[in-house]
Amino acid sequence: MRSQQSELRRPVYSAITFDACQASEPPAPGLSALGGDRAARRQWLRHWLTDPAIGSASFLMHHAVRLASPRLAAKIGAHISRLAERRYRNGPSVARYRQSIARIRPDLADDPQRLEATLSAWWRNIGRVYAEYAQIGKISRKGLIEIEGREHLAAAHASGRPLIYCSVHLSNFELLLSLLSNGHLASGCVGIYEPQQSRFENAIIDRLRRRLGTRALPPGHKSAVLLSRHIREGGATLVYVDEVNGRQVHMPLFGRAVPVASNVVNAAKLALAHNGILLPIHMLRTPDGRFRVIVDPPFDPVEAPDRATRITATIRKISVHFEPIVERNIEQWFMLQNIRFRADDREVVEHLDPAA
Repeated sequence: MRSQQSELRRPVYSAITFDACQASEPPAPGLSALGGDRAARRQWLRHWLTDPAIGSASFLMHHAVRLASPRLAAKIGAHISRLAERRYRNGPSVARYRQSIARIRPDLADDPQRLEATLSAWWRNIGRVYAEYAQIGKISRKGLIEIEGREHLAAAHASGRPLIYCSVHLSNFELLLSLLSNGHLASGCVGIYEPQQSRFENAIIDRLRRRLGTRALPPGHKSAVLLSRHIREGGATLVYVDEVNGRQVHMPLFGRAVPVASNVVNAAKLALAHNGILLPIHMLRTPDGRFRVIVDPPFDPVEAPDRATRITATIRKISVHFEPIVERNIEQWFMLQNIRFRADDREVVEHLDPAA
């Protein structure tokens, strides 16, 4: 194991410090906001009252769960999620979740019982993911992870080319980034993340990543420059292609139009700009409380007459790869809560062979 890890090591982060990865705090509204409009008053109340109260509770819960075992923590998270499921069962957001499940899994559309069971399983996964943030280090150390496709990872590293890991938010996505960053599976990988709205939640995540040696950059021009330099120096990046952008999850496409701005566009552009290789990877939760990392064969950006066509074709190829994975494991897909299908979504007729 240790010899395999040494073969997969990438240069240590020369420019990406933990401070560069820290999310900036929002400006603190002054007392004058209380005399402003409703939005200003709400912002003041959230900054000075709501966020500190919820942040304190989250801090206490995070450190309490750290004392448990990984399996017990997952059970605690699943139990808490049942309360949320009951609370929001009949809300408009959950109605949209049901519609999205039926759109992605047509076989469940006419089977309400199975659809509700899938939705309940999704809630359990959400609770486990949040609880397991406090357990990521233990999960790695206790050998609760199995790797499938290690030969593809070795082949990608052996190419000597910059490595662009592509993934989706299945199972415990923070754990996957940690495995690729701190030497358990590989090292030298930098992630990209969207900061939480609460500065207290960001502080918890920042302390966790510093403790584990995980680096992930917030969005912005400075981060783009640092990441580009890291890749030029032979580093790797993990891009979750199903991020929220403009209140929408654009990937996988599921018959919708190719996005013009999103993480998957950036992944394709990075691969083209740096002669990088794209490596699909994802993580699944197994019934026995363990995790399985699946590494699929790497591939180059799709060849086409011009750069714009190459980017579009590469995005479609990435989508074709991940669509069936999300379909089969929709109860573990964190981004189910953010995808919004519309009646006027354009159906994409062209489909690329993933093996092409």
